[in-house]
Amino acid sequence: MNKMRVEYSSSALLRQDIPQKVELAQWFCQTQGWDFGIQIHNTSTERFIEKIAASGAALSFHAPVCSEYFINLAGEDRSYAWQSLAKSAEIIKKLQGSLAVFHGFLMTDRTILCFNRDRSFDECMAEAYRPELSVPGLDLCSDFFGSEEYAQRLARVQQRLHQAQQDFPEVRWCIENDYPLYGAGLLLAEHICRIDHDYCLDVSHLWVSSLLFHKNFWEQAETIARTGRVACVHFHANPVTAEMPLADYRDGHQSLTIPNQMKLERLARILYQSGIRHWVIETPEADLADLQLLADWLSH
Repeated sequence: MNKMRVEYSSSALLRQDIPQKVELAQWFCQTQGWDFGIQIHNTSTERFIEKIAASGAALSFHAPVCSEYFINLAGEDRSYAWQSLAKSAEIIKKLQGSLAVFHGFLMTDRTILCFNRDRSFDECMAEAYRPELSVPGLDLCSDFFGSEEYAQRLARVQQRLHQAQQDFPEVRWCIENDYPLYGAGLLLAEHICRIDHDYCLDVSHLWVSSLLFHKNFWEQAETIARTGRVACVHFHANPVTAEMPLADYRDGHQSLTIPNQMKLERLARILYQSGIRHWVIETPEADLADLQLLADWLSH
């Protein structure tokens, strides 16, 4: 069975002593028989990436890397997506990385800029907003998954994933399930499992999607995990509850230690028992407490 690899998102190192934090995480992971790494977040600048690379930690990547455009494989014109894939692949190869996760499915043909230090997520993704595909009065996705347009775009994503893997074979590309916002297209197991390709499973995105569409979250996660195509998991907590109004729904990316209804210990065991061995604690506060808690959950 593959060795466990646990990573911090590079966002957890923005205002930290990088060598010290990396050294502490490496030490703890070694006590557990794990490898430690860092996943370069798509908001990272080239200068910051160089600082992370200098730490000597193993790297994976959240694409697009230092690129201008969102990688939307569902849009009619693929040229901007391919520009970002090519740029990302160039940097990943230079830094001796091999795995990249990315969001790749928006229900739009518009060109979407990549959010970064200068452009906010909402500023960029609002270009993809379509009220007819949204919960009335909100940006959250409605159920458009039975439409002919959705089927056509899903088929396009599938075909282009395979083409991207052929065109940039030095990188293992993993499409990530989306937070249910701005016409995102990969939300639930019944959508994700129709993609015959490697995935990154983001547990907090799945949590909110499951609440929004009244699905059993743990069954959803297990169904995805059992495909054997989950190459990486984004593991973080989300404080959203079933009792909250939809207007209060938010993305996760919070410490594993915060109060939540996700039953993360149960979820961790489901994913681990399914053979998933590449975990990213994708929070801006990731630290030793998260590593210790994850180790405790997986040891029982």
